[in-house]
Amino acid sequence: MNLSQLRNKLYLKMPSEAVKWLYEEPKVSTFKFKYNSHDELISQILTKMKEVVLQNYQDYFVRMTAMVLLEENSAETERKELKEINHIYKFVKENFRYIKDMKNIELIHSPQYIIMKASFIDCDDFSILLSSLLMSIGYTCRFRAVAVKGQKLHHVFIEVLIPKEKKWYSFDAIFKEKELNYVPNYERSMIFNI
Repeated sequence: MNLSQLRNKLYLKMPSEAVKWLYEEPKVSTFKFKYNSHDELISQILTKMKEVVLQNYQDYFVRMTAMVLLEENSAETERKELKEINHIYKFVKENFRYIKDMKNIELIHSPQYIIMKASFIDCDDFSILLSSLLMSIGYTCRFRAVAVKGQKLHHVFIEVLIPKEKKWYSFDAIFKEKELNYVPNYERSMIFNI
């Protein structure tokens, strides 16, 4: 399934009173943060991302999106956690293109906006979308911000707890050519629970 097919399926499945939402103004927030250190800035961005996920993961539309994505696997009677997670991750990774935010401006999009209106998103939007979709079907997620190649903390991805294995798996949709649980080499990281 591609993004266009998903959007069409969601449109057909939505209750008629909710369809008008598709034509409303997009839910995009622009933030300028006041901070004393770079780590403080990253902490504020992660806090805002957490707020967006917690405000939206229980949303009917977000949960329906996750369920529509999993319909292709509906013949399976037993829930296979890693397969479910990887299916949603693969969809997001293959259907959205990475693009950086503007310099000194942080754009934070709701998962609903990303699903219905976006094609280009950055690492925090990938993280918001993946964690919202996965939390809507019962998974525990957290953010990990990392510093790569001698830089300050500047990149974020999600980690998902696989209950049966009691292990955290990393999902970074920016690295399209990499497989499940790929983690970039980083010098320092900050874990931020959702």
